[in-house]
Amino acid sequence: MIIKGGANICGASIGILSLESYFPKPPGHIKNPSGLGFPVLYAVVQGVTVKKLIEQPSELMLEPFLDAAKHLEAEGVRAIT
Repeated sequence: MIIKGGANICGASIGILSLESYFPKPPGHIKNPSGLGFPVLYAVVQGVTVKKLIEQPSELMLEPFLDAAKHLEAEGVRAIT
């Protein structure tokens, strides 16, 4: 019997959009899940760094945010931050 539908990953109802970055994330940083008391799923907003967002904001950045949010939605999260 094959059952269709449902979430790909269970137990993670919160999705977190994160900017592209490559440095250690200590406990307490939003990208370090050890500081959270519940499971989350992450989606990196490809091509958008803190520096780029602050120094070169552009409407073209909207699409990568939407793509990352749609990915989290497809994975079954119920809220995105």
